[in-house]
Amino acid sequence: MYYRSLVFTSILVFLLISACSNNSPNDPLSGNNASSKIVFHWLTAKSDGLYMIDPVNGGISELAAGSAPACSFDGQQIAFSSPVNDKSNIMLINSDGSGMRTLYSTEGDYTDLREPVWSPDNSRIAFRMSRDGYTGIVLIKSDGTDIINIDTGYNQNGRLRWSPAGSSFTLTCSDLGVGEYNIFKIDLGIDPVSLDMVKLITGTTQFSYPSWSYDGSKIVYCTDGKIYRMNADGTGVAYLTDGTYPLFAPDRNKVVYISGTGFDKRLYLMESDGASQTELAQIDEVPYMPKWSPDGRYIAFIGARIESGGMVVSSNLFAIDVIEGTINELLPESGIVQSFSWSPPLVEKNYYTY
Repeated sequence: MYYRSLVFTSILVFLLISACSNNSPNDPLSGNNASSKIVFHWLTAKSDGLYMIDPVNGGISELAAGSAPACSFDGQQIAFSSPVNDKSNIMLINSDGSGMRTLYSTEGDYTDLREPVWSPDNSRIAFRMSRDGYTGIVLIKSDGTDIINIDTGYNQNGRLRWSPAGSSFTLTCSDLGVGEYNIFKIDLGIDPVSLDMVKLITGTTQFSYPSWSYDGSKIVYCTDGKIYRMNADGTGVAYLTDGTYPLFAPDRNKVVYISGTGFDKRLYLMESDGASQTELAQIDEVPYMPKWSPDGRYIAFIGARIESGGMVVSSNLFAIDVIEGTINELLPESGIVQSFSWSPPLVEKNYYTY
């Protein structure tokens, strides 16, 4: 692993105080034995599959052939996409690499299952199902029962994000034929079969990356290269800054995001009202897909090396230690990291993260 030192500005003093005050003997990445891992899809000249790495202590282990990993909030299981026997499947595997099994497999004309997402209580998994230009959402219990096909009435449905309480989730929906774009909130209620869909916002440019605040009261999202915040009921829409990939911290009102032009993009942090915008790090690679560690101490992201023509030559995983002020470049050899997910430590506490 390769370490790069950073000098953080005064805003991170608050993060240091918050992170230290929230640490407990079982918190991940706090210097104790229990630590979070990162599961990632890694494409190299020698392999193409899922791997796990400890961003603190190092050590890479191979898990399975597949893509788009999503770790359960208790750190016990990993859901992922995998083609097996000419079918597209959503698979489950234990976090130690054992017990691989099929959760859902394609039937009929459906051709692609991808991007599984766990509910915070680990009872359900949602994923996207694509066929002939249509993308729908399937909701299923983690034991493979109670399958619900969610019909939003739109032909393109993006990746959903669960609320911290797990009682609802946001979903980006669009009709490319008429140029209509929306963010819906879907409430499960007591009976998930009777879903309550509420349109939070609609517009003529695509919405992406909706993220809930840790208390479930706010949502940040991106559209047309700008970041906005709204209340969980769709009211109080406010412009925050230019950028993409906004993501609330799991334990406080901080938002990490990416901003810049062309290939000159940087990682930033701001308050949930857009104040105190601070650059976190400078690297040669183009950062994207930042994700907080379960305890909020680390921010992992993918850094891509891009040719002048726009082609990704290689990419690596990076992790910023907010307390120590260092960047850790995690992978020792060149390849392409397609996606990743934090896996909390195997302790009793459930962590809310993506």
